[in-house]
Amino acid sequence: IKQSRTTDLVLLLPNYMTFPFDYYSKGRIARDGIHPSSSLSQLESSLNDHGRIWLVSHQVDIADPEKKIEGWLVQNANRVEEKSFYRILVNLYQK
Repeated sequence: IKQSRTTDLVLLLPNYMTFPFDYYSKGRIARDGIHPSSSLSQLESSLNDHGRIWLVSHQVDIADPEKKIEGWLVQNANRVEEKSFYRILVNLYQK
């Protein structure tokens, strides 16, 4: 992600997508996998620690059909940018 900062965090949804992401990012940006059953306090802590979160998710919402994670981010941060790729959504949220 070209616009990323060293303090940013990439949240990958579903969390098993960390493996292909690691292959391409080669450790240049902090990342974490997340699952909708995760505590929302994890999101709050991540937002407080990093200030900016890139949420990378599948357009069909396979892993989070109720959009719990995106909903929390929309309520607690500002959406700065949104990009759509083939079946992938990338949203940047900032505190």
